[in-house]
Amino acid sequence: MAAVPGRTLPAMDDIHGERGRAEGFGADAERYDRTRPGYPEALVDWLTGDTPGRAVDVGCGTGQLSRLLRDAGWNVVGVEIDPRMADVARGHGIDVQVAAFEEWSGTGPFDLVTSAQAWHWIDPAIGYDKAASLLRPGGRLAMIWNSYGYDADVAAVFADVFGRHAPELLDAAVSLGLIRLDHEELEARTAARLGPAFSAPETHAFDHHRTVTIDAWIDEATTHSPIAALPASTRTRLFDELARGLSAATDGSIRVDHTARLTSATRI
Repeated sequence: MAAVPGRTLPAMDDIHGERGRAEGFGADAERYDRTRPGYPEALVDWLTGDTPGRAVDVGCGTGQLSRLLRDAGWNVVGVEIDPRMADVARGHGIDVQVAAFEEWSGTGPFDLVTSAQAWHWIDPAIGYDKAASLLRPGGRLAMIWNSYGYDADVAAVFADVFGRHAPELLDAAVSLGLIRLDHEELEARTAARLGPAFSAPETHAFDHHRTVTIDAWIDEATTHSPIAALPASTRTRLFDELARGLSAATDGSIRVDHTARLTSATRI
């Protein structure tokens, strides 16, 4: 994996005010479902232990994590604000209720509240207390994010092409693997906002990887909001040059290294 440069993306828990970005993912929900990375079995095993129970998956999207929890024995309900994303999740057999989590009228007690790639869209002034109200004592809140990393040759192509056509994304698009999330800051804010209903947070990292074609990588790139927000003409030039540069730098396939980072706390 390429070494991570010094640039750091600030903690994401203040981004909820831009929720319109999150509500745009459903415009191409099938592509999102087809191309986005999943989560490693070891993470699901850690969450499950020996006793799966009732779980609510916050911002479940098309149900990538919900399906893994269901297959591990959990009774899962998803909460998703975008009805188009919810429809795809339902197509996978997930029970999904369309609502903003802050306004959701579901009732507990639940054994697990998860949020994969979505908790930063939740208003922290409401979300933590809401999760606490849904969890039984001893239940767990689990927030998960996937990071991206690439071999040095691939990272160099990204830095070159994005540097010429969309340099602002070099400090904003986690999917390029050129920046790292400021997890220490995120975890410090999480600890401050959990309140007395939760134990101190703990963190775990679960590495996983996949190999994709260049076309598949570009297909996924359009589902990431910083890239999707580019003008169409810029995206066309960007993707054309990426395809040429990546073809020259690889054998046609790209290894994507992920770390699924889990921050969790137990309901007291």
